Amino acid sequence: MRVLAFFAHPDDETILIGGTLALLARLGAEVHYLIATRGEGGEVGGPPVCERSQLGLVRSAARLSANGASWGLSGPVSLSAL
Repeated sequence: MRVLAFFAHPDDETILIGGTLALLARLGAEVHYLIATRGEGGEVGGPPVCERSQLGLVRSAARLSANGASWGLSGPVSLSAL
């Protein structure tokens, strides 16, 4: 089985169906996920993690180092990078 999960924002895969995607991968599915934005419109936090102009880069770097590989997922692919 091949699965492509599509999300609007970074972290949506974690918040919404991360456990399901991990289970599918563990059961042998080829799981890919696509994220429409880099998260540049999100919150910078308090205290801020960066300047607003750098938020997309910071969130992209965090996404690339985050949980997808440890879950057995391929990706992420970002539409903003295409």
